Amino acid sequence: IKSDFDNAQVLNQKNTDLKKFWEQFNSPGLNDLISSAQDKSPDIYSALINIKSYENTAYSYQSKNRPNINLNSSISRNISKSDNNTYSTSRDLGFQTSWELDLFNKNGLNQKSNQLLSQGAKASWHDARVLIAANTAKSYFTYQMCQSNLELLKQDLKAKEDQDKITKLNVEAGLESKSSQYL
Repeated sequence: IKSDFDNAQVLNQKNTDLKKFWEQFNSPGLNDLISSAQDKSPDIYSALINIKSYENTAYSYQSKNRPNINLNSSISRNISKSDNNTYSTSRDLGFQTSWELDLFNKNGLNQKSNQLLSQGAKASWHDARVLIAANTAKSYFTYQMCQSNLELLKQDLKAKEDQDKITKLNVEAGLESKSSQYL
């Protein structure tokens, strides 16, 4: 099983790659919007929970294949009510070892299964991040396109207003007919 450090490196590398991809669009604030959307996504949190769950289960199967050592100790004190109040103290110390033989490799197969499930959960985590990033970027660029269209429409309206003023002046000067002004 990879250690948490290795997993963090893999996940951080995927984050870095995703950020680099969106930086190529040279849109200020896009990565911040994407990060904010991803931080608030329940899909990403559930994928991370699945990753940890499968890793922990795989680790427990891995530990079953190793020898177990248990150390037990206890101390008790008894007071007997007799003529001379005697005290007795007993101490117990136990040491127990065990090792489960996995003749049919059940623990190994369960561990491998959980490792594969963990890899699948990591893939779904990355897929969720990419999907959220793509949807956020789509909304962002749609908003920018609407803003650009609004500016074009404002310029078009201004041009039409200017054209209307020119036509009105031409009608007043007698250079155009009144029907041109109505049009």
